[in-house]
Amino acid sequence: VTTRSVPVAFVLVALAGGFGSLSMLLTNTLVQSECKPQFRARVASLGMMLRSLSGLGVLPAGALADRLGVPTVIGVLAAGLVVTYAVVGVRRQDLRSLG
Repeated sequence: VTTRSVPVAFVLVALAGGFGSLSMLLTNTLVQSECKPQFRARVASLGMMLRSLSGLGVLPAGALADRLGVPTVIGVLAAGLVVTYAVVGVRRQDLRSLG
């Protein structure tokens, strides 16, 4: 969605942030409820480490966006994410039975 209206952009950013927080909450709840109690602290620390390292991926994406354009980079990253989920879904059938 592209808009030049600041109030509309503000609402969209607030919605994106809210849905991102909800997604993180649900993911953490699922992970913590599925792991054994003796591993919960280790799993939580690994999750915190992965969230902290996500900033490292933003730096090259920003540099590529300057050269190639934002829509191109977002499209390539989204395609990479879809391919990653597809590969994991095919190779790790045990993950599909968690729900």
